[in-house]
Amino acid sequence: MEDFNQSKKIIFLHASAGAGKTYNLAKRYISLLLSHNNSIHVKNIVALTFTNKAAKEMRCRIIEYLKQAALSINNNIFNELQLPQEHLSITSKNLLKEIFTCYDNFNISTIDSFKNHILKSCAISIGLSPKFLIEQDYSKNLLNAIDKFLEKNITSCSSSSIIEKQYLTQNLLRNVNWIPRKQIYNEIEKVFNKVSNTGKDILFNKNFFFAKQLCNKSLKILNEANKLSKLFLMNDNIDNIYSKSINAILQYKSKNIIIANIPKIFELGYRNILISKNNTQINIQINKSWINVNKYIEDYCTFYMKHYYDVYAKIYSNVIKEFEQQSKSDNVIFLSEINKKTVDFFQEQNMQIPEIYYRLSTQYKHFLIDEFQDTSYVQWFGIKKLIEECLSTHGTLFYVGDPKQSIYAFRGVNTDIFSIVKDSFNNASINTKYLNSNFRSSKAIVNFNNLIFSANNIKRFLSQVNNINQQSKEYKQFISTYKMSQQKNTLQKHYGYISMQMIDSNSNVKHILDCIKQKFINYILDILKRFNAYDIAVLCRKNEEISQISSWLIENNFNIETNQSLNIQHNNYIKQIISLLSFINTPSDKLSFISFLLGDIFRKRTNMKIDEIEKFIFQLNTLKDGTAAYHFFIHQYTFLWKNYFEDLFTKNTYMSVYSLTISILEKFKVIENFPYSKAFIMCFLDLINTFEQNNFGLKNFLEFFYCLNKNDNSLFIKGIFSKGIKIMTVHKSKGLQFPVVILPFLKLFILRGFQNPYLHYDKNGIKLFYINKQIAKFSYLAKKLYAGEKLKLLKTELNILYVSMTRAKYELYGIIPKLRNNLIPVLFQFNNYFFYGKKEHYVYNPDMQQHDIVVDKVNLGYKTIKLGFDKEHSTLVKNSLQQLNKIVLLKVISNLITMESIPTETDIENSIKKFSTDFSSGNIKYIKSKLISIFSLKDIFKLFRCSNNNIIYNNKNIVNSFGNIFTVDKLVISSNNLIALTLKLIYFKHHILQSLSKIYSDKKICLYFLDVEKVNLYKKCL
Repeated sequence: MEDFNQSKKIIFLHASAGAGKTYNLAKRYISLLLSHNNSIHVKNIVALTFTNKAAKEMRCRIIEYLKQAALSINNNIFNELQLPQEHLSITSKNLLKEIFTCYDNFNISTIDSFKNHILKSCAISIGLSPKFLIEQDYSKNLLNAIDKFLEKNITSCSSSSIIEKQYLTQNLLRNVNWIPRKQIYNEIEKVFNKVSNTGKDILFNKNFFFAKQLCNKSLKILNEANKLSKLFLMNDNIDNIYSKSINAILQYKSKNIIIANIPKIFELGYRNILISKNNTQINIQINKSWINVNKYIEDYCTFYMKHYYDVYAKIYSNVIKEFEQQSKSDNVIFLSEINKKTVDFFQEQNMQIPEIYYRLSTQYKHFLIDEFQDTSYVQWFGIKKLIEECLSTHGTLFYVGDPKQSIYAFRGVNTDIFSIVKDSFNNASINTKYLNSNFRSSKAIVNFNNLIFSANNIKRFLSQVNNINQQSKEYKQFISTYKMSQQKNTLQKHYGYISMQMIDSNSNVKHILDCIKQKFINYILDILKRFNAYDIAVLCRKNEEISQISSWLIENNFNIETNQSLNIQHNNYIKQIISLLSFINTPSDKLSFISFLLGDIFRKRTNMKIDEIEKFIFQLNTLKDGTAAYHFFIHQYTFLWKNYFEDLFTKNTYMSVYSLTISILEKFKVIENFPYSKAFIMCFLDLINTFEQNNFGLKNFLEFFYCLNKNDNSLFIKGIFSKGIKIMTVHKSKGLQFPVVILPFLKLFILRGFQNPYLHYDKNGIKLFYINKQIAKFSYLAKKLYAGEKLKLLKTELNILYVSMTRAKYELYGIIPKLRNNLIPVLFQFNNYFFYGKKEHYVYNPDMQQHDIVVDKVNLGYKTIKLGFDKEHSTLVKNSLQQLNKIVLLKVISNLITMESIPTETDIENSIKKFSTDFSSGNIKYIKSKLISIFSLKDIFKLFRCSNNNIIYNNKNIVNSFGNIFTVDKLVISSNNLIALTLKLIYFKHHILQSLSKIYSDKKICLYFLDVEKVNLYKKCL
């Protein structure tokens, strides 16, 4: 009981992977409820988790333990806690009654949900409606806020100075082509994303212009360099490398110095070393001037780093006011805003904790926090005062975490959070208990991970990585994280198996991918001799890798499960193909055309740069004559149009949607350029093929595709809902365990950079720095920050590797691409192939888990499409049925126009019966009425002229001189005239007319187009 002693106010459980943290949290919760003579109620305890799934699991576990206690069923947890048996059953029954009577008091939730609950209860105090909505996608509101700021900038002199005097001059110095609105949005979004994770204010210098100061510092360097150049001319004893470097600087003359072009001789480590040709003493004046040039260059680079983002910070401060005002008027708050609201609220001097308790109608006395390493500064700040209050009133804090499993740095999470707790409660002693027994993995896996992630191996690994400062704070924290990494194996049987395989990179990327694929499939086939498919988990780092693995498994007829959406409507490449098809269907659709141009498919095939496309869009938007987007494209890029677009429009007039899509895939080499997309494309082609069994036409297909329910089986890659091989990202696998784990792309990199802005914390807020490798060469401060940030990123990468390698229970497999920068071989210290342990057959009975997505396997078709739809979706159903009616009409008409004479009412009824399975019986009357009206049209009779001299064709193919084929639904040829009918409203009518006129040059030609919706025939003659 020592680690759960109630006299200890703060208890920290340092729990490595598989150490039973969830069990210990539940154990703590039960001990609080059952060992205090009913003095603690459910509403007095707050248990906070990282995910909703973990919260649900903990609630279920607590209730299960209480049920067992109420029914006097023995459980080890009660023996471990040494709880008195005489009152255990009665107390548990009362607690269950309390939970189920007022379930809202059962405070087990995610930390964000709890924090938002507090904010909602105090909404008025922070200027929000109590019924505010929480939204995730802020992009539209942020863009609108930027547009409003830019609009005001045109008319307001005060804000005009920000853009005209600062932003424009700053960017003009860089000599780049840019679109101001887009560039401002990109930078402001970066600032918004980074700052929203901190809850802090941005600090920036408001009283100077970046460009002006930069020019002044450039001038200072140039003046000193010019002075030094003259001294060099007077002394020919200086090595030529120095004079050449000075001359390179002087080439800028009156221009601003570009950091990337500063000669290497001025980098840190080179400076202050002047060498004479014959080792004679250097002139003091020359040496002093040389030192000054170096000092001025460092000052220039440090200034650039510190103040590059000042103008964006200033714009951001204006934009965020517009953003918040719009959010308030819409009665919404974005997740990114909540962090700032939280910090501001709890920083208020007049904010009283008892007032919050009063509003929440409860009193919190004990806090339990799971996955503490994933708690961000803002999340901690949101609950810190509540914890302070409970500790001051004899309450407790119990938190569980593992610095080695901190993998959410991109969310503002930092392992410094553990030291922040100590600093927050420096007067309270923290009782730390290390849980170093592994209840998850086999002995082989535990031993392997103990070896790889030992502190000694991590030290050795870091010593072999270049430019690691072993005296830095970041290095010491790195080593400290893995100080307590060794675990004991608790499983009785000494089983388990590890296999790691290197894939050499001497060949091209495609060959490496093929080798990985073959090795991966071989692993799967071997594992399935001992396990079920649902025992296997494949862990990847990127969604693209999940798509690739899914493709491989589906190609080999394996069922899969994945929590990544394999809905083809969400796939980026399918979206691009749909954009192109939409453009072909409607050439005036500017949005679809531009969307396709901006996509990977077009840019990869044509090698057209994104900057050039953006320039084209910018020029297009400046046109005032209403020129169509594709007309302007033809004018600007005639070669690209003729090679990639022109014939697709012709093919659309006679090809099926399936054949047209195949042409697009071949023309743009989609599968060849994007092998990860293969599974999605095959599923998309299957969908088209199914559609065309009973329907036709690109326009009809697009409407069909857009109207499909998002959970329709046909939209998902085959096998996603079966209990198959699990595929997920490492981040999604956190907290889970699997009998077998495969890591098909096992890589570890030192990231070569990080996304700016860099957040430099100050006691009053944060400053935005711009740091890159080049600046770090010339500034000591930049070098220190750059190296520290790279080490933090490496630690995050190593933590992700640790999480991925500790999920397996019995067998662990890794495939390692032997790439130049992949550090796995350095960390693992073996070549080519490694295996350890023994393969065995295991008895494994997994708990049945319910899928997040429930899909109706029975396809009832259009007749029952209204089932399950509420009023909100009635319009969608109505449109879907209208489209179906139109499709059926066209099918029936296609059948009837093949008759030799005009169809009678009986003919119409018989034809309707033939296709009656395609529509609901309630629409037969409507269909019949439409058909009678169509075949009563005056000109329709011309298509049924019975004469021995007439030649009649149905579904006639016409080929022009270029080899293009057009299909005409009906063709009537007489001695002097030719009448043709098409049921498709196509855009290139003149192609058919011209083709017919060349073939039948001696005849008058009339082409009819039938609009079934308006019951009208349109005629075009030559």
